Amino acid sequence: MKKLIQFFKSIYFSNRFFIAGGLLFFLAVLGFYIPALYWVAMLGIGLLALLSLFDFIILYRIKSPIEIKRNSTEKLSNGDPNPITLYLSNFFAFDVQLKVVDEIPHQFQKRDVNFDVPAKAGSTQIIEYALRPVKRGEYEFGNVNVFILSPIALVQRKVIIPAAKTLGNWARIPNLKRLKNTCKAMISAP
Repeated sequence: MKKLIQFFKSIYFSNRFFIAGGLLFFLAVLGFYIPALYWVAMLGIGLLALLSLFDFIILYRIKSPIEIKRNSTEKLSNGDPNPITLYLSNFFAFDVQLKVVDEIPHQFQKRDVNFDVPAKAGSTQIIEYALRPVKRGEYEFGNVNVFILSPIALVQRKVIIPAAKTLGNWARIPNLKRLKNTCKAMISAP
């Protein structure tokens, strides 16, 4: 039962689906005044349903269509931009449009870490961004959410990639390295 609920939570309809449905509804209403438009609307609704079913089938025929790995340093440097890299692999046999949403730690107060990525069939891509922590402590990264649109773009599939990770935050690492080198130089000086 839990898997079934999770499956239904992964299905979304795109804006294109709702725009087409709205236009067909408008045509059906006009069909009360112009009877030929009613049949055009009914034909359009049937076509929209078939295309949505086809889109659903091609999006869900692969169990794990996307793979993402997050790469970062073991410790975040306080006050410095820290590079975060997402390695994305597309296993579909066709090009897809992806919206990648990375769940970054709440301390950053950023809710806009999402990327629109066109992914070629069977390709691997790299997404890079930087985070700048200003407080010490632990930073908990969450999962990576991916919304997949096929070329038909009527149905979206949400895939949650488990990537939870906790990183520590230390004093500015470049300063620590500089201090270490200065201490070494002082010790080795006569």
